[in-house]
Amino acid sequence: MKTLFWSEQADYETTCAQMEHCVHQIKKQEAPEQIWYLEHGPVYTCGPKVSIDELGRDLPFPVIQSQRGGEMTFHGPGQRVLYVMVNLTRRGWDVCHYIHLLEQWVAQALNRLNIQAYGQKNGRGLWTEKGKIASIGIKVTSGVTWHGIACNVCNDLAPFQAISPCGVVGEKMASVACFMPDACMKSVDRALIASCPFSSFGV
Repeated sequence: MKTLFWSEQADYETTCAQMEHCVHQIKKQEAPEQIWYLEHGPVYTCGPKVSIDELGRDLPFPVIQSQRGGEMTFHGPGQRVLYVMVNLTRRGWDVCHYIHLLEQWVAQALNRLNIQAYGQKNGRGLWTEKGKIASIGIKVTSGVTWHGIACNVCNDLAPFQAISPCGVVGEKMASVACFMPDACMKSVDRALIASCPFSSFGV
């Protein structure tokens, strides 16, 4: 398993193109499975079911159509985005098991920070007593996953108010900073690394 950390904000469309290329390499066993830790600049993204042309209103940041599943969300500085590329076919996992692992991973990391997060039967992601803290949007190509899960750490939550996050009207969003005012990305990353369920699976 190869782990990469971006030191600068990653352009959303460029990153998606890089992921797609990596997915094809993993499928052909020309590259190891990978996890990318990054932050995006401010951007709204929509899954295939959402038509940008039908939004009918102006938003404060660019809107990009994404290939991932799910509906509309916001990415911005201070949010930890985790893109995971693993070969479900070789591992013998189905999509439901994989999504559960993503949720469990971030929930366990947050628990290390004394934040209780939980999944819900009617939605993907993680919630806390103060609101939704992590959102999931994935895609699977030829048995290999891409995109992943985004956890709000110390990002501005106001841009979420302009949309219905993940298609839920009135969804309240939360972040690690709601529980820990001095929250920083490094402490969250340490917890994520310690909790990661994706062990190496060769090339």
